[in-house]
Amino acid sequence: MSSTTATPLPWAQLSLLWLVQLAEPITSTIIFPFIPQLIMELGVTDDPAKTGYFVGWIESLFFITQAMCVLHWGRLGDRIGRRPILIIGLSGLALSQVCFGLASGRHGSFIGLILSRAVAGALNGNAGAIKSAIAELTDETNAPQAFSFINIVWNTGAAIGPFLGGMLAHPYERFPNSVFGKFTFFQEYPYFAPCAAAAALAVLGGTVTALFFREPVVAQKGFGSSSAKTDPPTEDRPAAQDLVTETTPLLVGQSAEMTTPVSRQPPAVRDILTPRLLAVIRAYGFLSMVDISNMALLPLFLSSPARAGGLGLTPSVIGMCIGVGGAVNAVTQAIAYPRLHRRFGPKAIFITGSLAFCVVWPLWIATWCLATTLTSTSVDGLWRSTPGALWVWMMIAAIFLLTTVSEFCFACAFMFITDAVPRNALGTANGLAQTCTSIMRAIGPALMTSLWSWSAGWLYETDPGVHFAMQVFGNGPKFVVAGIAVPVQALAVYLAMETSSIGLVWTATKLIEGKEPDRSSSPPKRSDRDLEVEV
Repeated sequence: MSSTTATPLPWAQLSLLWLVQLAEPITSTIIFPFIPQLIMELGVTDDPAKTGYFVGWIESLFFITQAMCVLHWGRLGDRIGRRPILIIGLSGLALSQVCFGLASGRHGSFIGLILSRAVAGALNGNAGAIKSAIAELTDETNAPQAFSFINIVWNTGAAIGPFLGGMLAHPYERFPNSVFGKFTFFQEYPYFAPCAAAAALAVLGGTVTALFFREPVVAQKGFGSSSAKTDPPTEDRPAAQDLVTETTPLLVGQSAEMTTPVSRQPPAVRDILTPRLLAVIRAYGFLSMVDISNMALLPLFLSSPARAGGLGLTPSVIGMCIGVGGAVNAVTQAIAYPRLHRRFGPKAIFITGSLAFCVVWPLWIATWCLATTLTSTSVDGLWRSTPGALWVWMMIAAIFLLTTVSEFCFACAFMFITDAVPRNALGTANGLAQTCTSIMRAIGPALMTSLWSWSAGWLYETDPGVHFAMQVFGNGPKFVVAGIAVPVQALAVYLAMETSSIGLVWTATKLIEGKEPDRSSSPPKRSDRDLEVEV
């Protein structure tokens, strides 16, 4: 095969994996448009500025329990295959979504919400299993395209989830003439409908996986099976060059049945912790923390009133904004990433995406300042009816555009992990990476949303006639924006996010490109000339 010719992708099996993956972003993001409002309705707090403390815990519990379990799911997948892990993970997502919807009822509890998220994280090893399966189904010629679809699917789910969450929240009141208005159940449980929709998708994914997903050939060799009954169709086989190092006889004419299959036993963790893998895990961890913090802070930024540092948008508008942004993100990933990867390579793309995050946070501050200045009173959201509202929407669009650029980093990270380890260690490597990212994703939302609430507590109303004035009082300098005083302390969350983004750029510069030799296969075949020299 020519080095410039890409192996055709096994679309059938990859499509099943992408359907499975679609369930995770939808179940994760479907609560984003309404979670601040839900916290208020449950009576957890009556202060909009303090909702961030509780939103962060709901977001973080999933990743805390996932960090405890995901490495074990990855190593188990190296032994028994990817399909059982995927089915268990999807079952956990479905169960947790139903429990979350029931816990969000009129008589629900905050404890029920966080327990349902904890169950989802503990049972979910899908992220590592999907990446490992994709790596086993592809080679170096088509892997960039396959891994770019991970981001496409994630962003598609991230567009669908908030849209459904915003549209289906409180369906009894919003759609009184529909089926939702005929059952008081939806009045008692106003957020069950979006959660049930997400659970239904997880059930669909689990059913399709159980019926149609077949383990990649590489994953089955450990059992020594070579029958047509267990081998997948031709389109789903790995590339020829991958099979040469694993099953081709060393001597011409040797029977294929006499070859030793690749061991299913994964290597020890310490054996794969090379400097290049550690560099990838470090960068992936920083990326995950910054990204999930952005996702957790965005609903707070869009929903909080101006006096709490936000834009005062409603759940339906927030769902529409995040949904449209996710759709644009998905299309951009599909069209642009494979071309950019071929032209610039993964490291340059990763660094560029990291730099995009550094621009996002100052833009958040500028957007809030402009929206607040356009609002002549303290009533939430009045800036939308002013002549200058178009400029605010353009700045919001710029925020989502920069986020799209930063999302290119994920496909690059998946490629770096795949290139850093031999194939029989993919599950372990992805499990290690997912453990690190789960820890960072647990820290990010809890820390940053709490910092958001703490920062918002420093904002207070002052003379509404002063705009963008810098004043110095006894407690330090502050900006006054449309009658709201902004001390330096109120910018703490943005300073923390900017520092984290700079750290991400630093880790990106340490990444190592290139393919790590696959030491799990047979030793290189020696030529006749080598044998003559040895004699």
